[in-house]
Amino acid sequence: MSNIEKIWIKARAGDPVTINWGKKIVAFLEKKITQIYVDPILAYTVKKPVLPENSLDTIDLAIIIGGDGTLLRTIQRSRARLPPILGFTAESLGFFFDHRVEDYKKILTNILEGNYKLCNIALGEFRLHKEEGIFLNEVSIWAIPGKIIEFDLLVDGIHFYHGRSDGIILSTAAGSTGHALSYGSPIILNWEKPLIEIYPVGALSPMIRPLITFNNKIQVKLERWPSHLVVDGQRSYNLEVGCSIEISPSERKLKIVYVKNKCLPSTEKLRLRLSDKGFSFIP
Repeated sequence: MSNIEKIWIKARAGDPVTINWGKKIVAFLEKKITQIYVDPILAYTVKKPVLPENSLDTIDLAIIIGGDGTLLRTIQRSRARLPPILGFTAESLGFFFDHRVEDYKKILTNILEGNYKLCNIALGEFRLHKEEGIFLNEVSIWAIPGKIIEFDLLVDGIHFYHGRSDGIILSTAAGSTGHALSYGSPIILNWEKPLIEIYPVGALSPMIRPLITFNNKIQVKLERWPSHLVVDGQRSYNLEVGCSIEISPSERKLKIVYVKNKCLPSTEKLRLRLSDKGFSFIP
């Protein structure tokens, strides 16, 4: 990332707290940067030029205030055609966001002075009929209520499994801390590797075990019962019997900007994730 001249700012929609932080960040940057743009929602309260998520080709740095859900929505709306992203957490867990919004002044000062690092997070991609898409966390296939799915799983054309289950989660390395983790999948620490973790949910046979693939092409063929495909919890598709979904690592990367030694510790983020941010507990 070269000199930062154009910055785009997005705050979590419908959240007065994050929108107020967005206003503060805009006011702080106005003294240092002349070209500041905002997303359409923030534009209701900040009088700056508007750019939607799918029009950020000329932006040098995107600032997102919120949590992982805000990032996932941005990725789906932009098809992951995004500039480097600086994320601030605001009253939520952002596994991909390394900084608390309360520290925005010192973080932005460091970044504008060139004191930052870049993390290139591997994304995944899928193909369903003529539809193609990208994902950060996972794509998952789920049975309709009261049914199971019956499927064939192929890896690089090799037929690995014929099985029945409640569903299948196919996650990236970064996504291993998301939906798949809730079902017991392992955590993958290196998010830059082109990995896909395959986790059959509620498989009827104990022979159908999770797999971790490296830079492989995966195909799931549905044999019985209609089902549905969910992409990063943001988009869904109805799946007919006999259809096939192709999943693989993407050549596209998500670039995350952070200031070293000023990040939230990974162990702290993991503790919050495993404890459901305190919402789950034994009374």
